[in-house]
Amino acid sequence: MSVTLVLTTYALVGGAIVLLLCGLGRQARVLTPVLFFVSVEVMAVWPALVPVDGSPLANLGAFPALLAAISLLAMVTTYVLFGGASVDASTWRLAKLPGREEARCYGRGLIILVVGLCLLGLLTFGGVPPMLSGGFSSLLDPVGNAEQAMLIRETRLSLTKGHTLLGEQYAGQGIISAATESGWRIAVIVAALYWSWERSKRSLYLMLTVCALSFVFLASAGSRAPVIMCGIGFGAALAIRYHLRMRHLVVATAVSIGAVLLIMPLSKGTLAGISASERSAEMVERITEGNGQNNAHIVRLVSVDSLEMQHGGLLMDRLKAMLPGAGSEDPFALQITRLAYGADPETTGYSTPTQYGLLYADGGVLWVLVGYVLSGALLALAWRRIARVASPIGAAIAAEGAITLGYLSVSGIHGVLSSALMAALALSVVVSPKLWRTWSASRTQPRRQQMSVR
Repeated sequence: MSVTLVLTTYALVGGAIVLLLCGLGRQARVLTPVLFFVSVEVMAVWPALVPVDGSPLANLGAFPALLAAISLLAMVTTYVLFGGASVDASTWRLAKLPGREEARCYGRGLIILVVGLCLLGLLTFGGVPPMLSGGFSSLLDPVGNAEQAMLIRETRLSLTKGHTLLGEQYAGQGIISAATESGWRIAVIVAALYWSWERSKRSLYLMLTVCALSFVFLASAGSRAPVIMCGIGFGAALAIRYHLRMRHLVVATAVSIGAVLLIMPLSKGTLAGISASERSAEMVERITEGNGQNNAHIVRLVSVDSLEMQHGGLLMDRLKAMLPGAGSEDPFALQITRLAYGADPETTGYSTPTQYGLLYADGGVLWVLVGYVLSGALLALAWRRIARVASPIGAAIAAEGAITLGYLSVSGIHGVLSSALMAALALSVVVSPKLWRTWSASRTQPRRQQMSVR
């Protein structure tokens, strides 16, 4: 009975969301923050909360799933009421294209950013990235290349948890990871836009080179999400510049699925399998039972008093963790691993929840409802503000903004703040040659006028 109620509610709420977002007229096929947010919720949060036999919520009934559905509907409603759905993609499509010299300035800025990211990556890995020293073969055959696969997993462990759990000296790992992920995503987005402006062989080669380098350095860090986000950013940038037809979306979906299957061994190693069927099963399980399953465990642990309500402390801890070197010695995600799976004290695996689980652990039902309503307001106001940037680089801000804001569903507000800061830094590098050229021209022109008067 509970499962039927949940599935019926999901269907009704899903239909209501579609009407809210698409019932306002013909919508352009572009990535928006609310579309990304809703997609993540439906795929990663909702399935794990269905109280089927054997699930963590089997004895808790339909309420956690109903709370997730109602909260998402409240979020979308707030987004619409605050005007987020009224933003028109033509804002960027109709924007004046950059002139040849301005486009070249952006191209120079892109090259500066890419060179800086490459140097940062070489410094982080202490030399050649693992993906260039046998790492790619471990993606094709993680069993036959187990040593290379293990090297990538150890690299990921050192970068993400070395200074908090392994006793390694802090050397800015968190800042470097955030800068690398946001920086490469901005580089891919700008490279796609630069090609759309120039449509030359030079711009095409530059775009392909940036995409290849982003894959090498991000995949070498052992995480799938940053690689996938770069791909989403690439598609979002082109969707803003061009009217995509259904066949384009079908091809993009097929390519995306193939790319995700290829990188499944990242962070999973030999467990990801070799065949397409094994990796497909692993991909579906990761999407539907990954972070969402951790949400379910949090709800269950709170209900049986194994996990104390944090009363806002979790939010403050995660905001403090944004400071350099301020990571917790006992991260909340690690606590969930030990409580939910009975892991021993030596375990380093994180059971990271989405925003739903974080809010529930902080304040229960009320925090979830209020948090989702505020999320809708934040996404709408930020998206409307982004839509006012009508310059050529505004398309890059829109593509990155849709991803960063929409990923609020997973990362929470602290993730949005850190990503936005690093993205702004990367964009400032891209536009720096143009700003320098404008500043130089403003100083040179008065001098020429004075000389002509004399």
